[in-house]
Amino acid sequence: MRTILTGEPITSDEALAWGLTCDVVDDGALLERAIVAARALTTHGPRALELAREAICRADVLCRDDLFERQLYYTTFGTEEKRKGVDEFLASKRSR
Repeated sequence: MRTILTGEPITSDEALAWGLTCDVVDDGALLERAIVAARALTTHGPRALELAREAICRADVLCRDDLFERQLYYTTFGTEEKRKGVDEFLASKRSR
């Protein structure tokens, strides 16, 4: 809150410690880290990512919006992404 109200800048280490960022990387490693993150995101279904992003953006002060998250969960029922995800999960359990 201090930073928002006073406009005082914070260090990258402070942002990381406060949970405002996920990673701190050297300047020369930024593009490569961004590419790695983008590749990781492409392994997930686009609709699932869209719904996860919306849930994060709507989270309350306790970092959750239970009713909304439940509605998003039910929204995924019947989608091809959901069926594929469940099938892959079950296949991984069978192969153990």
